[in-house]
Formats: sequence, structure tokens, C-alpha cells
Amino acid sequence: MSATTPLWVPLLVACLGLLGTIGAAVLTHAWTARRETVRWERELAERDGERNREERARWLAERRTLYSDFKNALDDFITKVNDGHHLLASTGKRWTPEAEESADASLTQCEALYRDLQMLAPIHLTADAEVLLEMYRDRFHGVMHGETAPLPVQRAAEVTRSLREKMREDLGIADGD
Repeated sequence: MSATTPLWVPLLVACLGLLGTIGAAVLTHAWTARRETVRWERELAERDGERNREERARWLAERRTLYSDFKNALDDFITKVNDGHHLLASTGKRWTPEAEESADASLTQCEALYRDLQMLAPIHLTADAEVLLEMYRDRFHGVMHGETAPLPVQRAAEVTRSLREKMREDLGIADGD
């Protein structure tokens, strides 16, 4: 007796081999695609995180520059106004046209920086800046008209201190720094 293998057995084995090969290719492709998708999402998240950090750093640098410029311009304006007030109160003399022009230019610079401050800074910070600017603007106009009304020095000092603290807080600078 001789044993013969039916014809359908080798065909079935060949079909199963073909299906296994195709199935392996499909599964490999699916796993690779999933792995690539995960890698791509991770890279996007990292790039977004980096972009957000860069944007925060840029905004911080921009606010730091603006705060410094505004505070320096305001200090310059305050010094000029106080000098003019002191001159008027102690001697009765008014500013020279050049000194008045210089103080007016400082006021204009403060007002321009204040407008920028309104766009970039928190509202509680701009409120203090507005109070100080208004206080010394009034004093400036008083000096220009020969008035020597006293400035509420205590209030000006409180608002100046508050403005400085709020600027430092917004920039992330601790009190001890």
C-alpha cells in the first residue's frame, strides 16, 4: 500500500503560508504606523512645549524692558517736576523754557510707554502706573502755572512701592532677589 497525500493538503498549506506572510506584513505595517504616530505626537508636543517656553520668555523679556523703560522715564519725569517745584517754591522763579520743554518731553515719553504698558501689563499694575502718572502730571501742570501745591508724598511713596512690587511679581522676581 502506498500512501499518497491528497492534493488539497499542499494547497491548504500554501494558502496558509501566503496568508501568514500577508498577515505578518499587514501587522508589521500597522505596528510601525502606530509607533510612528506616537513618535510624531510626542515630537509635536515637545515642539509645542518649546514654542510655548520661547513665547513666555519673549513676553517676559518684552515686559521686563517695558517696565524698566517706563520706570526710568517716570523717575526722570518725577525728578524734573520736583526740581521745577522746588525752584518755584524756594525762589519763586519758574522753569526756563528749555527745562519746561524737557519736562514736557519726559511726560510725553511716559505717556507713550504707559500706553504700551496698558497693552502688555496686568490691569492691577497699570492702575498704579496711572495713579503715579496722574499725580505728577497734575504737579507738572501746577508748576507750569506757578502753583506750589504740596504733593501727597506718603501716597506717592505707597503707590511707587506698590507699582515696583507688582512689576517684580509679574516678572517672577521674589522679594529677596
